[in-house]
Amino acid sequence: MSDTPRTEAQVKSFDSEEWGFNFVEVEFAERLERELNAAKELIKKREQIILELTAAGNCLRHDKELLASAIRDAGGRAFVQWSTDNWIKAKEWDRIEKGYA
Repeated sequence: MSDTPRTEAQVKSFDSEEWGFNFVEVEFAERLERELNAAKELIKKREQIILELTAAGNCLRHDKELLASAIRDAGGRAFVQWSTDNWIKAKEWDRIEKGYA
């Protein structure tokens, strides 16, 4: 089985006394190229989402460790400062994401 069945289904042949060749219509080739470009763009977007989610996961892991440390080392006062700082960061991020900043 071919790995390009759509293209092979569109192949046309031209034969003459001197030479012969196979070809596909320009419109078909253009449609394939547009589909390829759209697929590449989708892959780029998804790769960026993966990077952002990885970074967010790393931040959450780091924050979890800071929280555990703050609770162990300094008790409630450090936790209040940690949660206030992170609440402010979250609000700033939210304003940027919504385009208010």
